[in-house]
Order: sequence, then structure tokens, then C-alpha cells
Amino acid sequence: MTTNAHRAGMHPSAFAALIALFAGCLDRPVAPAQPNVTGRFQEVSNQVHVSKIDLVFMIDNSASMADKQQILAAAIPDLVSRLVDPICLNPDGSASTSRPDATGRCPAPTQRDFDPVNDIHVGIISSSLGGHGAPNVCNGALDNADIHNADMSHLIARNGATTLPTFQGLGFLNWHPGLAGAHSDVTVLTDDFRTMVTGVGQHGCGYEAQLEAVYRFLVDPAPYKSIAIDEATGNANTMGIDDVVLKQRADFLRPDSLVAVIAVTDENDYSFVDGGGGWVAGALIESRSSLIESRSWFEAGTTACLTNPNDRCCNNCILEADVEGCLPHAQDPRCGVKLSNETDPANLRATRSKVQYGVDFAWPIDRYIEGFTSPTLDKYGGGVKNPLFNDPACDKSARCAPRRPEDYFFFAGIVEVPWQDIARNPNDLSAGFMNAAELAKNETWSVILGDPKASPPVPPTDPHMIVSSAPRAGIAGPGSAPGADPKNGHEWNVPADANHADLQYACTFKLPEPRDCSVATPFRDCDCDNGDVTNNPLCQDASGNYGKRQFAAKGYPSLRELELLKGLGKQGIVGSICPANTSDATRPDFGYRPAMEALINALRVPLRGRCLPRTLVASDDGEVSCVILEVFNPADGESCRCEGDPKFRGRATPTPEVLAANPGLEPYGSCVCEVLQLKGAQRTSCLNDAAPAPDVSGWCYVDPNQSENPAQCKLVKACEPTKKRIIRYVGEQPRGANVIMCQEKSFTGDPPTDSVCKE
Repeated sequence: MTTNAHRAGMHPSAFAALIALFAGCLDRPVAPAQPNVTGRFQEVSNQVHVSKIDLVFMIDNSASMADKQQILAAAIPDLVSRLVDPICLNPDGSASTSRPDATGRCPAPTQRDFDPVNDIHVGIISSSLGGHGAPNVCNGALDNADIHNADMSHLIARNGATTLPTFQGLGFLNWHPGLAGAHSDVTVLTDDFRTMVTGVGQHGCGYEAQLEAVYRFLVDPAPYKSIAIDEATGNANTMGIDDVVLKQRADFLRPDSLVAVIAVTDENDYSFVDGGGGWVAGALIESRSSLIESRSWFEAGTTACLTNPNDRCCNNCILEADVEGCLPHAQDPRCGVKLSNETDPANLRATRSKVQYGVDFAWPIDRYIEGFTSPTLDKYGGGVKNPLFNDPACDKSARCAPRRPEDYFFFAGIVEVPWQDIARNPNDLSAGFMNAAELAKNETWSVILGDPKASPPVPPTDPHMIVSSAPRAGIAGPGSAPGADPKNGHEWNVPADANHADLQYACTFKLPEPRDCSVATPFRDCDCDNGDVTNNPLCQDASGNYGKRQFAAKGYPSLRELELLKGLGKQGIVGSICPANTSDATRPDFGYRPAMEALINALRVPLRGRCLPRTLVASDDGEVSCVILEVFNPADGESCRCEGDPKFRGRATPTPEVLAANPGLEPYGSCVCEVLQLKGAQRTSCLNDAAPAPDVSGWCYVDPNQSENPAQCKLVKACEPTKKRIIRYVGEQPRGANVIMCQEKSFTGDPPTDSVCKE
């Protein structure tokens, strides 16, 4: 056999490195030899096999969300069952009709998608963060059983006017069979989960802070407790620390879990800046003398903003000074004119902040990209550790958990974009949504997002994703036949009345049951009070007649959410708030089932085990010159031992040289064991068998390209094409933190780019 090492012409270097394989830090291949235990640097990683998942649902609770929450609730069984009872897969990766047996094994030649996940936290937050300091706007003091204007990223478990019981009263559900107080019955878990989803409600703040709500719960090191305006300066000041958020985050978020956010919303993100002047975008416009009572003094942005909000000449007429080389404010026709409810309706403010005001009152999207990808908050936190990726308990002298890998976080957005734009088959959603790589390869981002940072901004090529109150070119106009446009029915006549200022729809979908808008009910949400005069496609029956019955629901362009999902790359998952099918629950395109499938497809890789970004060099019989250590705390009442532990076979006590070369592991645990590399027939089984014998416990390095054995491809099927290699643990999985010591080598030529895995 010719190894990659021989083909690349590698030679030994003079030193060795301690590398955290599972943080993706192998810069060079490693040749088989006795590892040197001196002169290394050290990194520590989490276990490679995910056994815990923390699911955070951010559910928009503004008007018009009730129908979407019902559809989401119907998809919960799909998500739960796929995680706790994974399906069997055929050798080609397709779903098999076979079921696992009593031992959890799938019949040959099928294999289980991944191991069942028996430790899942499920928490829900809403989009309501109050008025960001604007007086009498989304006032949290008015919250009651029907109105929830300021949930402030606190976990919610509403069931109408009551609260659903949660795990130990902590606000979230816990699937953990065998743990006292946790869910152990899938049916009960599913029912409670669905009740929580529909209990979110749709009477929250109309200024939805979808992205900031997630950031506040998972990332913000010091979420504020209250916010108020200083009348002397006109700025909003944040005060205090919201200990409820910090406590709930600490209870909910485990440092060694995989974290997935599922954001469900039908409008663009309204995450106004908290502190400073961000409150102005949401404030009332009234003729009052006090600065803190209204923003009647406020003016629009300069004329340049109307054609290019990214132009240097676009600024606010009253908040900013003249810009050299630009039209002076005194000569600008947009300056000097105060905004009114008619010229600046509240319902449209977040959709056009920079165009309307010359200043963007929303947090930049890179705040959220940094928060959801970086271990430190450099631009938006002064360099502090990111709580999402670092165990906050370390700062309190407790045991330090390894840093969460960045690819253990996913953000799925079920947002306002036509499903046809992001489906693999625009005529049939049964094939599912495109993943991040497919969206980039097919240049779909230019279709649904355009380039909002260009000067001038480049709009999406799909006119349905253009934000506009007026009918848009390229889409069937108001009064067209039912379904004249397959994505949004057709355009409509948005009323000029400021109280009904609205936008054209990105997409629409058929309601399972029509809604009668002529029936007066408290807090009702209906779009067809004036359907007969606006030519609203939501209010048009199959014969083309309009009335006060609502037959469809809608979604608006969600450009800020899409900008974030694009920025997250492969950690971002895009789904549509508009289902292709709301009537046949047996089909794969029913409701939000395709979005749940897209999420499972993304989670599948870490659930099966992480893949290695770089190559180790193996001997002809598959051995690599590495030592793997596990650092952990023994269970209460147990001693620290490696050999003879009946629950963890395949371990040995590390040599004194190895331990001496690795100081500083104490914060991660009091016990250190070596996980043994398998040899002989056991290694052969690990390298080739989908299900090694039960008595085999240890690890091996699987690399089909190096062994030139296509039979191993099934073991690395979940890996990306350039990362078809894994450290495979069989039998007992590692405990706690994991480190690896390897003899270091360097390339003298480029590694081979061909692959024996031709899938």
C-alpha cells in the first residue's frame, strides 16, 4: 500500500505537538512513531461524540403568528422522533423502512443515522424585548394573560393564562430518561413541547427583536435589567443586570452540548440598538413638550438616502452635521420637515431605517455573526469571552469545561422567503431545502438577498424579496386571478391610511381552515377587514371574489435574518415560513417538515462524530503515533481509576512522562486516563465494520484515502468531501475533555486531492 505520507514526500521534524484534534487544529500529518512527550503546546477540546443538545426556539409573538405557531407545533413530532429515535439508513444514505431492533441496531446492510440523543434541553423565548426605551411603547408593565410586550428573552412556557410545568421549575423541558423530574415518555414530551409552542401567543411587541432576543439569551455577557431616557441628553441608558437571563442561561446551556437555535418569524428583524438613540425608531410621534414623551422633534434623512442609503452623503438632518462635499442640510428639501404618523407610520419603520432616517437604528448584523461564531466578543464586547462558547463557571474557580467548538452551534431560520427560491426543486419541495453550500453554489443569495452593503445596495433579483408598499414590477398586479403568482398570489393595494400602512408580501400560503374576519373577538388577528377593497390575495376565494374571509396567510421579506444566515455559512440553515403543503400530513413537504429535515441534516455530522480537517499519517496496518487522553471528574462516590473500570474499557493509566508533559489539566478534571488505540483484529474491526463487536473498546484512525479502501467510506459518509477522515471511538465514548499527542511531521509537497469516496 502506498500511503499519503509516501506520496507527499514527508520527512520527520524535530519536535512534537499536543494538538486538540477535535477543535480542528491539525496543521500537519502525523507519522507512526512513539510520541515524544516534550516540547509540546497544549489545547483541550470537548468530546467528539455529541450526547447532549440544547434547542432554543425563538418564536415571533407579534400579530399574525398564530397560524405559523400551529404549523410549527405540527412539526414538533418530526423533530423529536428524529433525535430520540433515529431512523435506519440504506447504504446510499436514503431512509430505510427498517426499524432498529430492541438493542438499537439496524438490520444489515442498513445502519442507524446516529445514536439516539437522550439528553435534550428545550427552551422557548419570544421576539418581544419591549420598546428599547421608547416611553409607552411595548410597555412590559402592561403584560397580562393576553399581551406580552416585553418577555426580555426570559424562558417562557405559557399555556394560555397559565404556565406549563417545566423541569425543576427552570422554564425549559428536559428529555433525559432516568433522571428524576425529566421527561422519559416521548408522547408526553411532544405534547408539552407543542403546548409551549402555541402558548407563545401573537400579542407581543410589534417591534420584533428576533436576532437580539437570541443574542441576549445566549451571548450577551451583561444583559441589561432596565432602560430609560435621559431627558437632558436624549439618550437611552441601560441599567443593571438581568439576573433572570443569566440564571436561566446557566441552567439551560451546557458547555459540552450541541446548540441549535430555531427562529420562526414572518417579518424582518427589528433589533433596535439598546442605549443611545435607538429608542427613536420606535417612539411615538406626538405634540408634547417633553423630549422623553415623544419624538415630535425628529427629522428625516437627507435626499441622498432615497437613492443610496450607503452613500456618504446620507445622514440625519438633525442628529448629524453637514458632510463636506454633500448638499448642506439648509438646502436639502427633506431637512427641516418634521416627521408625522402619516409620513412615518410605525408599522414600516424597521423596514427602511437608513432610507427614512439617514441612520440605521438597528444593531449591525456583524454583531450577531460575531456572537454566534467567535469565542471572544472583540467588536461588541471589548474582548470578553463569549458565554456561548466558554464555560462561565470557569470565572468562578469551578471546574472548567472545554470550549464549545464553533461548529457545535447552528442557527435555523424559518423566515419570510418563497420556498420555491430555496428548494432543491422549485416545483416540488419534497426534495428539501438547499443547504449552505448549495445556496452559495447556485448563487441563490443574489436571488433572495442581493447585496445590502453595496453602494448603492443591490436588491434581490426575485422581486418578491424587495421591500415595498407599492406593487412591484414582475409580479401579477392587484385584482389578478387567484394564484396568478405562485409565490404570493399577487400584489395588493396597500391602504394609504397610516393605521393600516403595510407591505407587499414575500410569500403566502393556504390556511388549513379559512378565518372569518367579520366575527368580532378580543385581540383577533385578521387581514381581511377590508379585503374587498384592497384586492388582498389573502381574502380572495377560488372564484376570484374578495370578502371578509381569510383563506391564506403571509410573510414579509426578512432580509436581516437572511443576511445573518448567509454570514453564518454552513452553520446557517434557511427555511421558509410559507409551507408548500398544509393539507396532506403524509407528504414530506407538509408544513415545516422540510425545515426540520434541513436542521437534522445539519446536525447529523456532529451527532455522528466530528471529522478531521487535516490528515494523520498511518502505518500500513493503520496505526498512528498518537496518544489520546481523557480528563474528567469521577462520579460521586467513585475513585479515579483507568484499568479495571468495568464501565470504561479500553483505558490505561498514562505514563509519568506523559503526565509530566501535560501540566494544567486540573481545571478540567481530577482524573486522567489514556484511551487505548486498538490493535490487531480489533483495529481491523474498527476500521471496517459498521458495528464492531461489543467487546471492542478504544479508538482507531479511519482515512479511506490513505488506506485506499473504499469500504471505509461508509464510516466517513457524513464528512465533507475534503474531510473524509475521523478518529473513531468504539465501545465506551470518551469522558470529559480530550487531548491528543502526536509525533509531528511536515509536508514537502501538496497532499493528494483525489478521493476514493466517490459519493
